[in-house]
Amino acid sequence: MKFDLKQLQAFFPKNEFFTTDAIFQFYNEKEPGIPRTTVNWRIYDLVHNGQLQRVGRGVYKIGQSNPFEPMLSNKIQKVAKHIQKEFSYINFFVWELSVINQFSQHLVNFDIRFVDVERDVVDAV
Repeated sequence: MKFDLKQLQAFFPKNEFFTTDAIFQFYNEKEPGIPRTTVNWRIYDLVHNGQLQRVGRGVYKIGQSNPFEPMLSNKIQKVAKHIQKEFSYINFFVWELSVINQFSQHLVNFDIRFVDVERDVVDAV
């Protein structure tokens, strides 16, 4: 039996989150004696295909998550473009402290920009 998402949604009508054990019970009702490893592989497959979302250790939710994508200012975008142009073969990461304001109780009223580059090219960048 292949996984049917509608059947799983019907099995958990009011629970938004469910555990690996609950999924095992679901499969065990449909296929008595199913090995735990088979259920684990099916869970892995569902997470990998975006049908299940892992929200904790052994806790899942139906559907995909919306990853956080910060809005970068024009200034930090220019810095990133300049680094990409001048040092096209390095890995780097840029971000601004103001991005975390939406997650914090005490807002930051000044902006610090961070540029994280590989250790070997710090001085050059």
